[in-house]
Amino acid sequence: MGAYFPKDNVQVVSGTFNTFVRPGDSGAKLSIYFCPTCGSSIFWEAGYSRSDVRGVAVGCFADPSFPRPQIAIYTENQHSWVTLPAGTMPFTREPTDEVLALADERGRS
Repeated sequence: MGAYFPKDNVQVVSGTFNTFVRPGDSGAKLSIYFCPTCGSSIFWEAGYSRSDVRGVAVGCFADPSFPRPQIAIYTENQHSWVTLPAGTMPFTREPTDEVLALADERGRS
């Protein structure tokens, strides 16, 4: 699960990471930054139209009160035992920029 923030608002404060680059579903470059020791994904960036955001693995936040998700993407791969919180907008694949803008607005209200 990832939380998305404006890229300029996310900083690496300590440690190192390695990078794995692969094409995303759209064909654009997807860069995944991971721990060189355990291999856990830490954050990622996509080279498509939302290149102004950085995804951060929610597990990086030691905060049990972290806000619930606004959207869920790639639910076509969701395990049958996963239940999304009420009000979460599900997408079988990646949503359009228009839908992401709507989710941004919902998150601010």
